[in-house]
Amino acid sequence: MPRLFISHSSKDNIHALAFQRWLVGKGWGLDDVFIDLHDMQAGEKWRETLVKANVACDALLFLASPEALGSDECLREVRRAEDDRKDVIVAILRDVRLDDPRLKPWMDRQIMDLSAELREERVEVEQQSRRHFVDFNRLALEAIHAKLIDWGHAPDSFAWPPKERPTAQPYPGLDAF
Repeated sequence: MPRLFISHSSKDNIHALAFQRWLVGKGWGLDDVFIDLHDMQAGEKWRETLVKANVACDALLFLASPEALGSDECLREVRRAEDDRKDVIVAILRDVRLDDPRLKPWMDRQIMDLSAELREERVEVEQQSRRHFVDFNRLALEAIHAKLIDWGHAPDSFAWPPKERPTAQPYPGLDAF
């Protein structure tokens, strides 16, 4: 199951794909980063799949745009993660200012602005056989990267205990105590 969950509006699919690609470029595997564009199989119930991925993830990255902030589904995903005490990062994707009242539920945390000038980190993605270029603020990306690592969600870290061995101990013999 994925370790990071990207919550976004379908209007922002290209930006979300670019953000996922940037995370993969920083070392996370494609399987580590859930995005609802290509992580669902034929015949799956999409809402059920989203809930399972959200429950299984360690952290949620909410890409805030006017559409995402107006989406009941996106807000439900963020609330679910917060209710489950997951780590949540809110990042402004586009067309939202830090003083936007719709961001009020998250004003107690540092909100990153991926759309702030200077947008010097260009990411190329392909969607429906078309190439797209998305520019992000590099300092915001670096801050998100640093926070994920600080929280223990680095690309080379792993959840303990393993899901298939929930009583496993970190060192041989400790389970005897």
